[in-house]
Amino acid sequence: IGENSDNVRRQVCENMEFLGLEFDDTKNMSEDRGERLISKAESRVAVGVIPTNEELVIALDTQNIVHGEEPLTMRNMKRNEELQELG
Repeated sequence: IGENSDNVRRQVCENMEFLGLEFDDTKNMSEDRGERLISKAESRVAVGVIPTNEELVIALDTQNIVHGEEPLTMRNMKRNEELQELG
């Protein structure tokens, strides 16, 4: 959400201090376009911007489904769940 909009990222993170989020407006408004954190170093929660190519992901998932394979997004979700279980 908000990969290309510092305003959207700020609004999404508003009132999240109760989670330990310390939002960094300077990092958020940076002109950098790669992966980056937009939370302060001392924040208990990390918030990042991760560029994506949604059209490519949709195309690859469609290709996998047509070929009877599991979509990449489902594999990634399962992997994330396994990592969370490991703690």
